[in-house]
Amino acid sequence: FVTAAIVPPAIAYPIAKAFVGPLAQTLCDQYLASGEHHNALAAMLVAIGSLMRRALAFNANAAADPDYVKATQSAHALYSMALLKMDSWRLRQACCLGLGMAGDLGGLSGSGASQCVKALLASIHRGVIALPSAMWALTRLGRIGVAVLVDLATQRHVSTATRVAALKALGTMDVLGVSGGLKAEVGQVVEVVSQTLLGVIEEYQRSETGEPLATEAATSLGQLLSGYTAEGQPTKDYAEAASYFRDIAISPLVSMMAPLLESSPETILPGPMLAIMKAMATHGGPHAEVLVSQWLLQSDWVNVRVAAAEGLRCRGPAVIRVLASGLFDPSAVVRATALASLEAIGIGPT
Repeated sequence: FVTAAIVPPAIAYPIAKAFVGPLAQTLCDQYLASGEHHNALAAMLVAIGSLMRRALAFNANAAADPDYVKATQSAHALYSMALLKMDSWRLRQACCLGLGMAGDLGGLSGSGASQCVKALLASIHRGVIALPSAMWALTRLGRIGVAVLVDLATQRHVSTATRVAALKALGTMDVLGVSGGLKAEVGQVVEVVSQTLLGVIEEYQRSETGEPLATEAATSLGQLLSGYTAEGQPTKDYAEAASYFRDIAISPLVSMMAPLLESSPETILPGPMLAIMKAMATHGGPHAEVLVSQWLLQSDWVNVRVAAAEGLRCRGPAVIRVLASGLFDPSAVVRATALASLEAIGIGPT
């Protein structure tokens, strides 16, 4: 059966319909009840997820097939039960991998996906599961999983480690997949998540205890908006800031992040400040490159100029002249950072 999980989608579909339901029931009745055969059970949990994903890729109209719908319900029931009942860290990890591979299966499992979300959330709060795997699995469970991630990222009673993991997952998730493959829904998802990340940055960018949260939120906001505009449309990639002078709309990332530095930027902690600069320079397009360059050359605050000098290095040779100008900054820290950035892109003392 594990070998069957890597077969072509056309073969995976009939296998999934015929065997996933009975197999899931057998695993629930025998393996989960006995707590034995961990190696075989872990392999099965991952294989079922892989097989279900391949099967769904073959038949986009699987919702009309009652046998396949029943198989998806059985798979999600298995994952939720395994997450709640198994004490083995390895098996919970296998559940996350299998569940993430399967995803919400086009919403065919009905309440099954929500039951899996509840089981994942319970395991997270109990601290008995690997956070990166659990957060990844949540991003694969559609909008209900993302809603849980948003709650985890914003709830103050949740541990910092859990909140950071949730913020990271929000930045790296497959937005189109979360939206069920519907491009019309992408804009809504991007809007909700981006506003959540922006709120975390604004709340914690000046808080020493919340510095890891603001830093991760800024990084994730850059990653999230790097591929989509505020309306959910794919963005274009421009290599040089010269494109700034063309008729190009300002990136939503610039519109959200630039105001963060308008009021008392000297009080923003180093971590969030650098994350903001890196996110803008990396993902903000030509407008952001020009803006970060201006901060390096014109800002009155040393911490802003230092972060800008380091953030610009991701732009490569296009910003050599700007970084070279930073070598004449009155602050020794800015000069050293500008030199380090030049060396990082291959320009240094000979």
